[in-house]
Amino acid sequence: MSKIYLDSYFSELLFGSDHTAIRNYCQFNSTNWLQTLPNDCDIVGISFYTNRYSEYIDLIQQILPRTQRLVVNLSEPTHSDLLKFVNDLEHPKIVFYSDIVVNESTNVKTNISWFIGPTNHYQKQNWAKEILNRIRIPRSWEPRPYVYDCLLGTQKPNRDIIKQLYDDCSFKNKFIFSYYKNNLEHGLWDHDEDFLHQVSEWQSITVSRYAVLPYKIYNQSYLSIVAETTADNRYSQFTEKIAKPILARRPFIVFCGQHYLRNLRQLGFKTFGDVVDQDGNLVIDESYDTIYLNQHRWTAAWNQVKKLHDRNFDLVHAQLQHILDHNLNHFLTTNWQAGITKEFFPD
Repeated sequence: MSKIYLDSYFSELLFGSDHTAIRNYCQFNSTNWLQTLPNDCDIVGISFYTNRYSEYIDLIQQILPRTQRLVVNLSEPTHSDLLKFVNDLEHPKIVFYSDIVVNESTNVKTNISWFIGPTNHYQKQNWAKEILNRIRIPRSWEPRPYVYDCLLGTQKPNRDIIKQLYDDCSFKNKFIFSYYKNNLEHGLWDHDEDFLHQVSEWQSITVSRYAVLPYKIYNQSYLSIVAETTADNRYSQFTEKIAKPILARRPFIVFCGQHYLRNLRQLGFKTFGDVVDQDGNLVIDESYDTIYLNQHRWTAAWNQVKKLHDRNFDLVHAQLQHILDHNLNHFLTTNWQAGITKEFFPD
């Protein structure tokens, strides 16, 4: 049997709550696990956030002499030097994974987890499936008071641009809008509290609020504005921010890095740029995804927001329904972590 050693992230990813499998396949200590690592490992799996590079470089250097292979998962690739960090650590023993699709040659492989932690709740857990059942499809006899949900997190340049464009627009009444700028400025809707309220409905479940769909908000609006954690033109990061509208079968407009939509399609999803209305016009012109300069790309994305705010969204949803259905099915039936699993169990 291979000598496999894992941190808590990989233990959960590979075995979930199967403690027997954990004991059979790896020696795992939740505290100070590095101190228990022997000198003859076949493979080691570690995961960390990429904002303390010197610490991680030191850790990797300690592990390398003890193992034949090291799998590193970069869970939050927000640091501007991510690709340099990876390339500087190029080594025949190391393979890097992250929740990104890279636009250039790199040593990072794609491992989409979608939510904080390795568990894809909506494929496995009853509380998550129950939330999906609470999402209502728009109906003409049940008009919704808002067009857009725009639920922004902590301060990011792409979110600052959205906030500025929102402040200057003449149709604020069409939005459910919130921006936790530096965790101090709250918008119109305290959606984090709404998330926590939803989680409390399943008292026996411990789950990050970021994994819970805001179904009460979705049921009052038609289209989501997505501003990812990372808006880098070199790669696209895919998180719960795009997973939620996909799961809720909602159209979306994204304020992300260049080629975010192209890379989403590379993962097997469909987007809306080829759909035309009864007059032969694009329902959503996604050419903004190709624009290199951030300000220009996000302004072009906002132009689509402006174009749609007074449309008949029952009709828009009907025109996009085949894409929305495909995306939900693709999300729920794909093994997103098959590649990283094969690193440990190739057969």
